Amino acid sequence: METRKILVIFFFLGLCAGLFAQNKGVVYGGKTIQRLEGVNICLHKDTVGIGITDKEGEFDIEPLHALTEEDTLTFSYVGYETLNISLEKLKKKNYLVILADKVQQLGEVSITGSSLQEYLHWEPETTIPHSKGLFAYASVLVENKIYIIGGDESQLYKPKSLDEMEARNEFYNSKIYIYDTLTKEWSESKCRLRARAYHNAHYYKGRIYLFGGKNLSTNRKFEYLDATTEIYDIEKDVVVVDPVNPHQAVNFASFIFGDQIFAFGGSDKQQMNGKSYSAKGHLFDLKTGCWYELQPMPFPKEAKGILVDSVFYLLGGYGNKKPLFFIETYDLRTGKWRDVGRLPVRMARPGIVRRGDIIYLYEESKLQVYDMKSQSVRVYRTDMAVANAELFCIGEQLYIIGGAIFDDINISPSPLLLSLDLNELEKTECQSFSAN
Repeated sequence: METRKILVIFFFLGLCAGLFAQNKGVVYGGKTIQRLEGVNICLHKDTVGIGITDKEGEFDIEPLHALTEEDTLTFSYVGYETLNISLEKLKKKNYLVILADKVQQLGEVSITGSSLQEYLHWEPETTIPHSKGLFAYASVLVENKIYIIGGDESQLYKPKSLDEMEARNEFYNSKIYIYDTLTKEWSESKCRLRARAYHNAHYYKGRIYLFGGKNLSTNRKFEYLDATTEIYDIEKDVVVVDPVNPHQAVNFASFIFGDQIFAFGGSDKQQMNGKSYSAKGHLFDLKTGCWYELQPMPFPKEAKGILVDSVFYLLGGYGNKKPLFFIETYDLRTGKWRDVGRLPVRMARPGIVRRGDIIYLYEESKLQVYDMKSQSVRVYRTDMAVANAELFCIGEQLYIIGGAIFDDINISPSPLLLSLDLNELEKTECQSFSAN
């Protein structure tokens, strides 16, 4: 038994070792976001070898100091598209490289009349500091800073043979990470919150209100819904705990309007035959600190949405053991729910962000672009397949932070912060649908 414990510890130490070494770069595979061993690195102009990634997917950047920023490096690996990148661009990406999966060609195919690229490409910018990966966190955007709070860092490894044993490392985060999108730098709060995941957060007058989600027992064998509301003061870097939270659920929808926070749905129990879904609605008055019960949603489910003026859009969700495609609205002026359309691709808990009349939704390598005025949806394929990550929009850039790759019971959290230039949408193939 002790030997097995040691093997499990070494397995996870191996996943995390050297993550933030200052003299190393790292190469990931785009589909799995796993580090790639044996990637060849050479100078593009004369194919002179520069290095090769080790078993941690890392490469030494010391030999690159002799090159000029105009020099181009080539990264090649079997089964992946070869990448050519200038040293200048590589430095800006903090020596993070993602290789796209190679698309298999089926016979001879002639393509005419289109010069569009097949996939949107997420560019790696940096990694979450001192983290092996993170998903199902709460987040807020305050001016140019993104606050990442709590989240799931669990890693599950299913053996590929009978000689191996299953490794499980379930852990929820209690930290607050802050990413400045202008300086491209991370910082970390000195505060430590309750270690929770699958929760929500909202910003109000210098404070971040954090509630819902679940936490683990000390031995990590049991999960509990979190019954508290935590209030983080950004300027003072302190947290106050309010023991009251009647909306105890995970993966619920919430938004802030004026001096009030609204919360709807989610799941509140794990049963033998699946989850127990909630349709309950609650309102938290930020001025008085009082909670009130609201009219419930039309159907119980896990939900995700975004506020547009005085109308809350609920998009996708999870119920009846499957992702959903409904587009529903909740009008704050009338208190009425409406069914207004359908998404062409089902999404359980997508990253959602709004820019003008457009709502962007991302999950599992699909980006859906919903135009509220024309009631149309464009669907793009991307080269990154992560779930349970939040989406942000600043200027012409979309950002995705962390996320998880699910494969049967395998879970691999991602530590990456990725960006996507919105101008790339005009150069990329898509499918168009009516949302009506």
